[in-house]
Amino acid sequence: ALDSLPPAIELRPAYDTDFLTWQLEIMETVGQGSVRTAVFRDAAGGVNGWYVYLLQRSGVSHVLQLAGDASVLPDVFAHLLHDAYDNGATVVDGRVEPHMRGVVSRRSIKVRPSASHPLRHTNRSDLEKVLYGSSSFISRFDGESWMGAFGQAAQVGELNSSSGS
Repeated sequence: ALDSLPPAIELRPAYDTDFLTWQLEIMETVGQGSVRTAVFRDAAGGVNGWYVYLLQRSGVSHVLQLAGDASVLPDVFAHLLHDAYDNGATVVDGRVEPHMRGVVSRRSIKVRPSASHPLRHTNRSDLEKVLYGSSSFISRFDGESWMGAFGQAAQVGELNSSSGS
């Protein structure tokens, strides 16, 4: 499925079915919203687009990952918005990745800047350029932002147990 990303995306995660199943199950139990997913396929049955988001009825729903072949990306995005609003979301929030800017700008959508960027660190300048540039596909799905309070509690618990308290 990640093969359907634009060729300019040099850095992308490598998922397997077991990991995806585990992560989606964990996301559902954390209680930050109902996990909503969709996969889009081409005529040959290959995956050419998908999304994952956390639905909050009467609240802010959070897009964790949205991707696809350039030819279907506008449809994938439109489907996500319709699904969210049809299921009661008031607002849909998410990062606008470089490959999504054109798709978002073609719709009458209010976009506000956010200081929410994933923390990334490397001492290698070549890798830093990829991590912070437009050729990286690291989404909210790949980090801890979807954990919300659960993630904060887990981190505090880890800190307490590692400090011997």
